[in-house]
Amino acid sequence: MPQPRHLGASALRHLRNRKGFTLLELALTTAIGGMLLVGVVAQLQTVPAMTATQLALDGESRAAEQWIRLDAGQAQSFEPLPVPEYGRFRWLDVSVASSVQREVTYFWDDGVLYRQVTGPPAEAGDPQGIAHHVLQYDDVTFTLTETASPGSPTSTVQQMAATFTTTGGDALEDAIARTASWQVHMRTQKALTLPTPTPTPTPSPLWLTLAPVPIAADNGGSITTDGTNVYALSGDGTPAFHVYAIASNTWGPLPDAPAKVGSGGASVFAGGHVYALRGANRTDFWR
Repeated sequence: MPQPRHLGASALRHLRNRKGFTLLELALTTAIGGMLLVGVVAQLQTVPAMTATQLALDGESRAAEQWIRLDAGQAQSFEPLPVPEYGRFRWLDVSVASSVQREVTYFWDDGVLYRQVTGPPAEAGDPQGIAHHVLQYDDVTFTLTETASPGSPTSTVQQMAATFTTTGGDALEDAIARTASWQVHMRTQKALTLPTPTPTPTPSPLWLTLAPVPIAADNGGSITTDGTNVYALSGDGTPAFHVYAIASNTWGPLPDAPAKVGSGGASVFAGGHVYALRGANRTDFWR
């Protein structure tokens, strides 16, 4: 049968000295835990608020971007305007029964970017605020560039670049911003490709007086050309034969025809030679 154990004096002293947490320790622990809990709750409350603001700014920027893309993508021209306006998009809307000239103007006022339909007058209405946290006018820019269309110098390629920044409004959120920038091609102005007009020649006299032939021509006289020179038989019962240099406007003698040339004489240049009829009621034919 097991014998009961007896605690020694040392063990009894140890048990007598064991103590729990004091009231002060419990109070300090509770206070520290409470402060940590308050900090965690504050963080949990702040993070969702900042995230909501960031999301609001992001959504606002994207909505403004879509409006500008829509208008620029349809526009055929962009007219820059002075402060506080940015500019006006214009295009011809052919999707309706009768073509309509559309106009949309963008401007800034007191921290808001506005879009306003300004034409046609029947459709013009109140401006629409599309971004409500644009702190300065210069936070939004519209830039239009035009370059010649490759292979078609009569038409141009238009490209619209837009940038803007939206920023949180109160002191807690000054550092929260959303910047958007993009480029979009505008519709090219339709240009007619017209042929280059042929210059109208300067009117000249009907006839020009050139160097006179060396011998007067009469019955049977004739001329022919190779494109560079003119060859002439004088006729009138003579065998005279001359050449005229077109470039220098001068005459020179050539060997006479084999016989006198009379009425009915004629000449032609072909194959590098001059062929001639004697005329004078004769059958002579020369080269």
